[in-house]
Amino acid sequence: MKLSSITLDRFGQFEAKRIVFDDHFNVLLGDNEVGKSTIVDALLMTLYGVRRDDNLWKRYKPLDDGPYEATLNLETSDGKTYRIHRDFLNTRNAVISLLDNGAWVNIKDPAPIFNDIGISEMNLCRSTLVVTASDVVLDAKDRKSISTALNMKITSGTGEATGRAALNALNEVRKALAKSIQDVRGDRERLMQLQMEIEDAEQRALALKARCEQARLQYATKKARLEVLEPLIAAHDEYLLAKRDYEQKAQKQAELVGLYREIEKIESDIQKLDSALGEYGERAQVLTNENSDAIVELASKISTLRERVAKLENERAVHSRLVENLEREVAAALSSLAAFDGHVLTPERLADLKLLQKTLESTAREVESKKAKILDHEKRGSTIPALWPALTILVASSVISVFFWPAGVVGAIIGFGLLLARSIVARRARALRSNYERELNEALARLQDIEERFYSLSQNRSLEGFEREYESYMKARSELERLEQQLDRAKERVADFTTGDEAKEIKRLEATMAAILEAAGCRSAEEFQRAVEDYNRLRREKRELEAVRAGLLKGRTPGQVKQELDSITADVITAQQRMERASRLIGNLGPEVILSYRKELESINLAALAKDIELAEEMYNQHRELTMRTDPLDVQAELAEVEGRLRDLEARHSGVIMAIETLTEAIAEVQRNLVPAIETRTGEILGRLTGGRHRRVELSLDASDLEVHLVQQGTGRLNADLHLSSGTRDQLYFGIRIALAEILTAGREFPIILDDPFITFDDTRFKKAISFLGELASTHQVIYVTKDKDLPARVDLAGLRATVAALS
Repeated sequence: MKLSSITLDRFGQFEAKRIVFDDHFNVLLGDNEVGKSTIVDALLMTLYGVRRDDNLWKRYKPLDDGPYEATLNLETSDGKTYRIHRDFLNTRNAVISLLDNGAWVNIKDPAPIFNDIGISEMNLCRSTLVVTASDVVLDAKDRKSISTALNMKITSGTGEATGRAALNALNEVRKALAKSIQDVRGDRERLMQLQMEIEDAEQRALALKARCEQARLQYATKKARLEVLEPLIAAHDEYLLAKRDYEQKAQKQAELVGLYREIEKIESDIQKLDSALGEYGERAQVLTNENSDAIVELASKISTLRERVAKLENERAVHSRLVENLEREVAAALSSLAAFDGHVLTPERLADLKLLQKTLESTAREVESKKAKILDHEKRGSTIPALWPALTILVASSVISVFFWPAGVVGAIIGFGLLLARSIVARRARALRSNYERELNEALARLQDIEERFYSLSQNRSLEGFEREYESYMKARSELERLEQQLDRAKERVADFTTGDEAKEIKRLEATMAAILEAAGCRSAEEFQRAVEDYNRLRREKRELEAVRAGLLKGRTPGQVKQELDSITADVITAQQRMERASRLIGNLGPEVILSYRKELESINLAALAKDIELAEEMYNQHRELTMRTDPLDVQAELAEVEGRLRDLEARHSGVIMAIETLTEAIAEVQRNLVPAIETRTGEILGRLTGGRHRRVELSLDASDLEVHLVQQGTGRLNADLHLSSGTRDQLYFGIRIALAEILTAGREFPIILDDPFITFDDTRFKKAISFLGELASTHQVIYVTKDKDLPARVDLAGLRATVAALS
């Protein structure tokens, strides 16, 4: 099969795009984000379809509600041209058309297309015919789909359809026979059940007939007994009802008698309380809770004011004593402060003395420095050259000049030079000492002058002594100021403690309380409180009695209660008469006998007995009808016929199962030959890609996985996912994909779609891979998607012809 072209309408980033493919080598060239992988996904989605919940469908769907479509044109190996159009937004099904005599004719069956390509499922196609840079290596999902496809493979070539059809046909026959056997067994069970039901119906009909006769006899007996018991039970019920009514009325009568008597007593007590309250007369207007609270408040205020007056007098006495103490302390502080000379002990003089002390110390250090220089000069004065070496040289030179006069002259010059040098050094030393002594004397004079000024200011005190005396003087002044401030505050407090206002308020409050007590006829506040309490107690007791009376009457008057009592008394007499009449009907029957009669009456249910008779007759008629409608001999004959049909179907089913097992064993033998074929073809491809370095591949296939090993001389079997480099692993899995595609498509001319699968290959591997693709392109259509702009030139160098489509 060859892909001719694809047209995209608002698919991903493509608004309207049509790409035409060559039958051999195609290169789709473009940078990132131009839609190369979009075209690959569009080919697969158009060919195989996609669900709305799939991420591919969501990835390329337009954001608005516009069209979302793709059209793929292809040519099968038999020369027919098909068109697949998919509207991804509105339907899952594709519109498939066949070009017939220049016109497109819609067809419903896509089988010709998928039979031609050999792979009818998108995941399997991605595992074989489509190779991308991100998934050259087969992952777990790819391996499962490949393993499933290989396990479903029956044979290859033209025999594949025949073998698969035969196996499918046998399975359909087996299913049909199994269903027929199940249906016949159901018929047999039905007939056997019917036979048992007929036999059971005959036996149950006889039993039901006897049951009907027994039920009719029991119904007549129970009905006669019911006519005897019902009057007695009714009379007893009337007696019990009258007795219960009598007891209730009598109890209510007793309650009303007690209530009426209690109401009369309460009325008497209320009259007594009214008489006691009337004795208070006009005093009642004063004996109120408000006046009681006022008396308590006045007494409390008077007591509080008296306590405040006493407290103020105590505070005044305390602060008066404090003023006297402070005055004595101020006099003592003044006496202590007079002992100091305030004109001398000033902060300015203290600052001058500190400055003179620093000057005195620096001058003393200067004097010590001058003395140290003189001592140092005296020590260096001992280094003046001695006189005897010069004299010795002069005497020696005079002696030598007698024998050799030049040497004597030289010696004399040296001797006189030494004498001259000694004289110069001694003169300079004396001048320097004289200068040092002069500076020392000046420093001593300054030191003496500063000492005189210091002791004159301090009045012959040391700086430490002056500072101590100054601190004592300042403390005495501070203490005096503090005492004077305390004395002023104490005098102000004494003036504050006056009691004139409080005394006036006490007299006013006492006059007010006396007026209230006089109006109430009481001599003291306590007597007033007792009078208020007695008056309130009487009023409270009256209110409580009135509340009790209202609760007993419940909105009625005492006269209405008397009328209700008379009415209930008449009801009691009526209930007593009803009891006597019912008792005459019952006679001497005790409660136990009546209870047994009642139980017997309750056990008699004529309606149930009549229903039981009706049901028994209905069931008898049904069983009779069943036995009369169905002939047991006909059922037995039909059962024998079904048994024969069942034996025939079971024999045919066993034969079909045997045929399926035989064909399955043959298919397994074919499948066992598939893996060696894939291994051989993968080894050939890997040898081409690696230059003969690797040639042997082993595959392990089970129901859900495919394990790959590379066999090398000396190193043994290497797991492709664990032991190989990434480049070698990519070469190996690329070869496996091509070999699997050739096996699964049974040698058909399938298209190969590559999305930059060799992007990690070095130059040598890439050249070999391109050379191999060139061979594939001679028999297969190759679509190579890449961003490598040098690929067309590299393909040309390999001697291949490629059709290049640039995307932008």
